[in-house]
Amino acid sequence: MLHRTSMGIGPDLFLLHGWGMNGAVWEGLAAALSDSYRVTLAELPGHGASPPLPDGGLDAWKEACLEAAPQRAVWIGWSLGGTLALAAALRAPQRVRALVPLCATPRFVQGDD
Repeated sequence: MLHRTSMGIGPDLFLLHGWGMNGAVWEGLAAALSDSYRVTLAELPGHGASPPLPDGGLDAWKEACLEAAPQRAVWIGWSLGGTLALAAALRAPQRVRALVPLCATPRFVQGDD
């Protein structure tokens, strides 16, 4: 189970941080959004207060995010969090009201061009 915190009232937003970070990266934005939205911050497996998963592949992480997310929310994901949000939207589109990927498809290798 992923560690998560929620604040505010209104339509659901589900925020996922990037690799090597934790939910604190969203604190300022979450506080500002909580006046109009119910904001849920989840910490990815092995990050922040979330324990690692025994089978830590992308599929297991995606399923853990779906378990932690509100039933129908706007998913906002940064870097790895955005990649997981994209995977969750493909797996369970009815759970994702909208998708906001931030730097979610980075290119970490040099190309021929």
